[in-house]
Amino acid sequence: MSLASLGLNYGEERWPHTAIVCGQNRITYKELQDASSNIAKSLYGRGVRRGDCVVVLSSRCLETVVLFHAILEAGACYVPLDLDILSLDRISYVIDAVKPALILSSGASVGGITQPIIPYEELNKEKEHGELRQMEDEATLDDLAYIIFTSGTTSAPKGVMIARRSLLNYVQQSDPPFNMAITPSDRVLSIFSPAFDGMYARSFYLLKDLTS
Repeated sequence: MSLASLGLNYGEERWPHTAIVCGQNRITYKELQDASSNIAKSLYGRGVRRGDCVVVLSSRCLETVVLFHAILEAGACYVPLDLDILSLDRISYVIDAVKPALILSSGASVGGITQPIIPYEELNKEKEHGELRQMEDEATLDDLAYIIFTSGTTSAPKGVMIARRSLLNYVQQSDPPFNMAITPSDRVLSIFSPAFDGMYARSFYLLKDLTS
């Protein structure tokens, strides 16, 4: 299952248009596509394969969305951890539980974690050449898209595994209450935590080709 099957095959007519705005920063569909594909190749070059878990130490920023795209494009599963709300103990607990192939950071400074952390900028600067087609073709709808963990308020955090099939099913919904029946000219405010699953379903729906 490739990103194209989610409607995220950004045609040339959409390239110059803004995909995401965060504060004073914005990214076009072309920039989003290029950055996610480049990072996906970098992940593959670092040994990430189909079914691997990749932890994303994230915050509300453009880079977080790019990393989610890239990990899915690489055939892997992302595990988002919100640096703004989770304690170091809970972050460490999740990392130990999922045993990720890599730990990425969307850009925020991270301390107290002993495992190597790869920042977004380092990945984005790498120029890995090669095709991801074979790996995309190997990923199926039954493979995981992401794992989210409960807050752990009353007990140890528990992981909830979301298959690509479930994400695709949500993205394909077009009527309220699922996806607000938006049009390409609309702008939608998102305030979800990157560790909340509502953020992914809405984000992928909002970025998909609404004209198809």
